[in-house]
Amino acid sequence: MENNFLIKVEKAFLERDLNTLKKLAVPTHREQNKKENYTSVLMLSCHNIKHLIKIPTLGANCIMLNLEDGVAKENKKEALKNIIEFLSKKSFKQKVIVRVNELDKGGIEEIKELNRFKVGIRIPKINYMRELNKVFDLTNNEIHLSVETK
Repeated sequence: MENNFLIKVEKAFLERDLNTLKKLAVPTHREQNKKENYTSVLMLSCHNIKHLIKIPTLGANCIMLNLEDGVAKENKKEALKNIIEFLSKKSFKQKVIVRVNELDKGGIEEIKELNRFKVGIRIPKINYMRELNKVFDLTNNEIHLSVETK
């Protein structure tokens, strides 16, 4: 059944059938993996649905879904859409973290979209405490930070 769902998602994605993708994107209950002693993290760029489909077969303890610099600017909205659609139907044994864009470059909107899912949110390039406070105001999800130094 799960494999049939993935086939439908991939077919709709390849055909750019947004109506079907929207129908498939129904949130389901998912518990965040709270494991803190994971030993491997695999980062995947999410503009390619084939990367997402492989997640259940991967041996990494933690999967980081990348929206930031691993995704070209023109593919960022599609990558976010792919993540939302995929998280709507999938439950993973791995811890899942989504690496969003910088707050002033789409990250705020991405966090708002991802709040309906129990995933960690990785925030890149935090420079000031006010940026961190903004993140705390935006989400109750687990937060991972990339702090920039000069």
